[in-house]
Amino acid sequence: MTTGDPKLYENGTPEQSVQAIRGQAEKLADTCAEIGRDMTDLDKVLLTGFTPDRNGPLQWPIPDSTFAADEKVFEQIAMEALAQLG
Repeated sequence: MTTGDPKLYENGTPEQSVQAIRGQAEKLADTCAEIGRDMTDLDKVLLTGFTPDRNGPLQWPIPDSTFAADEKVFEQIAMEALAQLG
């Protein structure tokens, strides 16, 4: 899944983006159900948006992989992002 419909990035409303993400989640759930897989078993990625200082998604740390990272730093970044939303 993505953060929504790319056509909405510059001119869309937050509600349109939420609807686009809901639609993607529903399609993913349907596809998983068709192949007998539980969507909740899929790995998750926290997308915080794109900013000049953090140009990309925030990937949950996965040891011994390209996404290996200090989990405490990940938690700090995630908490700062949540604080900015509130």
